[in-house]
Amino acid sequence: MPNVFPDDILAAIRRLRSDVETISITVNGDGAGTGLLARTSATKTTGSLADGGQELGTVTLAKTWMLTKVVADRACRIRLYVSTGHQAADAARGFGVDPAGDGGCMFDARLPSTTLTWHCVPNITSSDDDPTIRDWIPVTIDNQSGSTSTVSVTFTFFALEA
Repeated sequence: MPNVFPDDILAAIRRLRSDVETISITVNGDGAGTGLLARTSATKTTGSLADGGQELGTVTLAKTWMLTKVVADRACRIRLYVSTGHQAADAARGFGVDPAGDGGCMFDARLPSTTLTWHCVPNITSSDDDPTIRDWIPVTIDNQSGSTSTVSVTFTFFALEA
């Protein structure tokens, strides 16, 4: 098993080892002693949208996050932003068109009905950049399913800042 502790902690453990029979160490509160982050997911479901309809909303991820996968239940376009201001300014931009200036769009994908899973390779790392930092992220979802319905999108990510 590889060493997961900094040298100064290992030196302290070695000094204590001669006086103590059992040493219990917990890193990040998970009890595993690995210090690794847990992968998690969050789902955003829109209200009922006509085909071509759009909803500007939010999804709770983390203040800073690393996105690994996005899965939708029907054909749609999904955009994640660093702030609600960037989201509002970008609402009318067409797919495949670059955002103007500092567009603040960190993720923009169109998932057709034949490919409802998007693996983020490389992973996408971003954070909330509104004046008040929060753990929810502005998300815009366009229904492109061909009929009126809700759209459900699940984001798989690592929380890098609580």
